[in-house]
Amino acid sequence: MPPGPPVLQPGDLIGFSDPGPIGFGINLATWGVPGWGLSHVAILAEHPDHNRPLLWESTTLADRPCLIAKKRTRGVQAHYPWQRIAGFDGRVWHYPLKTPLYRDWVPDWPYGSPALTRYVVDALGTKYDTLGALRSRSTPLGIIRRLLCVHDENLASLFCSEFVAAAWRAAHIWHTGNASKWSPNSLARAAVRRGVVHKPTRIK
Repeated sequence: MPPGPPVLQPGDLIGFSDPGPIGFGINLATWGVPGWGLSHVAILAEHPDHNRPLLWESTTLADRPCLIAKKRTRGVQAHYPWQRIAGFDGRVWHYPLKTPLYRDWVPDWPYGSPALTRYVVDALGTKYDTLGALRSRSTPLGIIRRLLCVHDENLASLFCSEFVAAAWRAAHIWHTGNASKWSPNSLARAAVRRGVVHKPTRIK
């Protein structure tokens, strides 16, 4: 019997590889392989009104309304994971956390799944950061800007990997002084290299 779908846990990273021109451009600008590298990332996190982790992301390209806001959203939103994955036209990768998050709900607990949930719920509806996404590219100009600290962290709006990096940091999974500097490919590669997540498994 073939194995069933993997169990998706709070804090896990989901990576999307768009085979179209948008994904091609993102991968070229972030040292990824077009059609195979990551063009978008999302995170699994719990919500008080749902009995299973939801997929949280910041995007302008979701094909369905946000589960929480009940409308199409350009920015931070939540979806049932397998519905979102099934509706995506491209490859999808699962990066499970190496150390599962503490999940018991404790008021004001600053670690683990409760802290992650608080962050993503508070960020719900935050607008998408198009300019920040462009600045995170690994082009010569983008690298120079980061070395000169021209690209400071700004979480007033959020692009996908900036949102995931900030959410991981809120749950004490990931330590970064600048969540705004991470592209989808650089975040996923660094998380594997640092032992935060396992190497990815393709789930679509």
